[in-house]
Amino acid sequence: MWGIKNNHALYGRNISRSRVNLTEIDLKILWVSRTLSTIDYQYEPEFVRINQSLVHKDIKTLMRKALISSYRRKRAPYVKLLAELRSQQRKSSAHNSAD
Repeated sequence: MWGIKNNHALYGRNISRSRVNLTEIDLKILWVSRTLSTIDYQYEPEFVRINQSLVHKDIKTLMRKALISSYRRKRAPYVKLLAELRSQQRKSSAHNSAD
């Protein structure tokens, strides 16, 4: 799925095919991204179930809103952490390229 070429696109760094040197921040970003993907995967069947439900559309709307609220609450700390890590990564890359 995500090969070395895509890592280059994700991180904007020159990555050799023979060796990938990931920093601690890179690994944290990968972990947080994976956690967000897991949350998405866990919630997807519930969204499908609600959409396919035969209940009245007003009840579906309430169920969907509750599920979206729960989904966003669960993802929020990871989204915030990912933004912070990416900011740190940019600062680190800028600092390293200035050296």
